[in-house]
Parts: sequence; structure tokens; C-alpha cells
Amino acid sequence: MGTIDEFFKEAGISEAQGQGGGRELAGGADICICPDCGYEESHERGAPCNKTMCPKCGVPLTGKGAPGEK
Repeated sequence: MGTIDEFFKEAGISEAQGQGGGRELAGGADICICPDCGYEESHERGAPCNKTMCPKCGVPLTGKGAPGEK
């Protein structure tokens, strides 16, 4: 039996850890949204939303629509 890292790699599962939470095993947010003005854009896999600034307000975006949300 292989390591957990090998399991994730073979399964094509991301091990990224989102801001303020646990691992996002299925790839993270669906969209990035501005908490101030509501501006939305598609989430780019591998690029954390909080590293992208809102073009309207200049504040970091947050993720929305993460897998497992109800």
C-alpha cells in the first residue's frame, strides 16, 4: 500500500488547504467573490481567491461554492 500522497496523486485529488479551513479535497471554490461589492469571477484552479484583488474595490476576493456546500 502506498502513502497518502501517492493516493491523492493517483486519484487526481488536490491537497490544497483553503483559508480558515481544512483541505479542499475536490478542488476548492467554484467562484471568487468580493466581500465588499459582490463582484464575481470564475475561480482558477490552483490560484487561491484571496490572492486575487477585486478590480472595483481593491480588496482580496473570497471563495464561494466550495464542494460539499449545501
